[in-house]
Amino acid sequence: MTRNDRFSTMGDCLMRYQKTGEFSDLLPVCEGHRFKVHKVIICSQVEPIHAACTQDFKEAHTRIYEFEEESHIVVRKVISYLYTRFYDVSQEHLGEGDDNVGPGFSDLELHA
Repeated sequence: MTRNDRFSTMGDCLMRYQKTGEFSDLLPVCEGHRFKVHKVIICSQVEPIHAACTQDFKEAHTRIYEFEEESHIVVRKVISYLYTRFYDVSQEHLGEGDDNVGPGFSDLELHA
């Protein structure tokens, strides 16, 4: 099997690397959850993270970006969108243990 046979599209390739964390160079952290991502994907689309990673902020040195006011579920959905350019309104892919988003966290809040 050739490399091209394994990945039908560039999007498939990017999703594989996002899921495995292979070659990741940025670590967003939220509510104790760590997401291995790639700066080229995230920083090219999110200006505040780009600034934090390219200017004289601690994130540029530690390669860790902490989300202090967001739910890890929201962060996961945003990362998924940044990699796929597709927004899934279902909660099926949130991951084990995330189906119950908690009291006071409605579908409307999640998708807003």
